[in-house]
Amino acid sequence: MAQSKRLSQTACYLEIAKTVARVSQDPSTRVGAVIVARDGSVSLGYNRLPKRVKNARQHWNHPNKYKLVITAEMDAIQNAAGTDLTGATLYLSEAACTLGAKSVVDSGIGHVVHPIARLSTDKQGDHNYACKLLSEAKIKVTKK
Repeated sequence: MAQSKRLSQTACYLEIAKTVARVSQDPSTRVGAVIVARDGSVSLGYNRLPKRVKNARQHWNHPNKYKLVITAEMDAIQNAAGTDLTGATLYLSEAACTLGAKSVVDSGIGHVVHPIARLSTDKQGDHNYACKLLSEAKIKVTKK
């Protein structure tokens, strides 16, 4: 029987991020996040509404969406409460947005890995600004 090719750790965590994204109830953009801390602990997150806000269609429509959404990055960081994230690696199912990038910078995460971005024109500007923010904070970004 032929052995299948071994999956790299990076590919594994990116696949987990894609799977976690499927939990999101956002009808247009589902994003998943996996944080791997230096001690090996793992935290997961996905984009969602705040826990006590009813999942109603009007909350997912622009411009309300960006006023309410908890990004995948924010959710994973919240779920890692009590874990030292200094130097941790964040794996995302999609490229970071500015809102998520702010939380990443503030958390101490040192490395962000995401798939090569194929973004629509309306998301490209926000992603570019997020990349500038991560770069300014000296956070390594790897596109796979």
